[in-house]
Amino acid sequence: MSNDGNERGMTANQRAALACYQRAQERGVALSAQAREQGLNQRVVYDAVAALRRKGVLPPGTRSRPARAGDFLAVRVAPSADAPMLGMSVCRLRIGAVLIECSQWPPAPWLASLITGDADAAPERG
Repeated sequence: MSNDGNERGMTANQRAALACYQRAQERGVALSAQAREQGLNQRVVYDAVAALRRKGVLPPGTRSRPARAGDFLAVRVAPSADAPMLGMSVCRLRIGAVLIECSQWPPAPWLASLITGDADAAPERG
């Protein structure tokens, strides 16, 4: 991004935020970390970046933080192409490279433990 005509009509905060944004992109660090390192007020930088996005000086923002416990995650339910080979499988969970197949719905606490990482939620056998 050049600093030619783009900087005309920008406030001092927007010019500082643009420089901070470009430096963060070059270094591959979060904008908040770059602002902190430069001694800039993060709220002012984020507000200025938002204004620059609205003006079209910067591209639209994207959220790229990893999912955390409690976040809603998109789930796609679709029939499986290999469903006949699974027999009577009611539930299939794929977590990374791991595939868990269940012949009945697992207990809710066990499903919740997959999200929270609670190792003590193993289903009791009776």
